[in-house]
Amino acid sequence: MNRSPHRGSRARRQAGTVVRRLVASVGAVSLAAMGFVVVNIAMIWTDSPVSHWRNAQAQEEFDRLYDQAMTLLPRPGSVHDIPTSYGTVRAYTFEHRDADEEYRARTPALLVPGIMASAPTWYHSVEQLSGDRPVIIVDPLGQPGRSVQRSQVSTDADQAAWLEETLSGLGLEAVHLVGNSFGGYLAMNYARHEPARVASISVVEPVYVVAPVKPAFIVGGVLSSFPLLPNSFGDIYSRWIAGGSEASAASPVAALLEHGRRHFAAVTPVPRQLEAADLADIDVPVLIALAGRSVAHDTETAVAGTAALEDLTLIVDPDASHAMHAHDAENIDSRIIDFTKTVDRCRAD
Repeated sequence: MNRSPHRGSRARRQAGTVVRRLVASVGAVSLAAMGFVVVNIAMIWTDSPVSHWRNAQAQEEFDRLYDQAMTLLPRPGSVHDIPTSYGTVRAYTFEHRDADEEYRARTPALLVPGIMASAPTWYHSVEQLSGDRPVIIVDPLGQPGRSVQRSQVSTDADQAAWLEETLSGLGLEAVHLVGNSFGGYLAMNYARHEPARVASISVVEPVYVVAPVKPAFIVGGVLSSFPLLPNSFGDIYSRWIAGGSEASAASPVAALLEHGRRHFAAVTPVPRQLEAADLADIDVPVLIALAGRSVAHDTETAVAGTAALEDLTLIVDPDASHAMHAHDAENIDSRIIDFTKTVDRCRAD
């Protein structure tokens, strides 16, 4: 039986209509998504050369959350606001309750928080680490916290300079640097530029150090700062970083971190990925802890990247996530204590 040519023509017209409608729908969705991104970027854009709170109300709420989170830590032995060329850096010192002269003579551990984070995020580690030696935590300059940036930080050398001036202001001749995530980058970057005071470096899941950062990790961080996205996105992002665990979203510092991401305009240089030659220049003992389920970088690539370090202690937990510093704090801190004790014994010989 012959099929009518008109019927075939009508079918083609109908198919064409469906395709055009589909293309139009996809285009409309794409334009809406692009518009959403543009509006959010416009809302968070700043032409200020220094980091700052977007409004006074946001800072007041952060101060409330910060004070609340600081109660998770032991009471600091002292609080310092150190003037530097780039602004004032807040530093806290912690000591064991039975500290004596021998204890205070030990080389302290300097803890550096991660991106958009501050001193309270080390609440899970301070008591254990300070049982072995004095502990100092800084609020990184240019990040939400009690440090106040007043001059532009535009290069990785500037990032090292404000930390060097802070340690000088604290009167520290030597420190064991301990950093998590972006704090790990700050620690390694400091050791490259200002090695004189560095006794050792312990970094947990450091970014931009031994492997390139995954684009999804960066994109997720940017999206979490979008004001028009619901607060639940921050919880989703935290769970993703934590390998699907609810622990990060339920953390007692989760609200503090979320508020900082939403309301603080961080104006800091994009970190430069460290190369093998940079790592080879670091001649102090380094401990690196990597997570097998990290979303920040490819673990195999990161392990390979550690080969450039001359004096390396490497920990790889195949089941851990990028949030291993919080979720496995007791084990990680124990390894850091053993590592720094060994370094001190070698330095004393």
